[in-house]
Amino acid sequence: MLLPHTPTPPGLVALTFAEVRQATAALPDVCVYLLECLHEVRRALDPHPLDPATLDAIAEQARLVVDGAARSDLLPEDLARLRHAYSRHFPRGPP
Repeated sequence: MLLPHTPTPPGLVALTFAEVRQATAALPDVCVYLLECLHEVRRALDPHPLDPATLDAIAEQARLVVDGAARSDLLPEDLARLRHAYSRHFPRGPP
């Protein structure tokens, strides 16, 4: 008997955002919107008790948005705007 795979909450975050993140690395406006979306998801989950791994997965996707964009051929101004959006929404993160 086959059982359907049920992703963990952190896995669900990756399933939801990874492909979009990868496809839009060279589109700075979309990357900013993606960071805003990740921030809003995290904010919406704040009142609920969550496994820290889920919050870490959201922060990891946000970090990967910036890392992917940094490896794209973006103008320095676009990358700076993206990093600013990241630091505004994820102030404890590395980029």
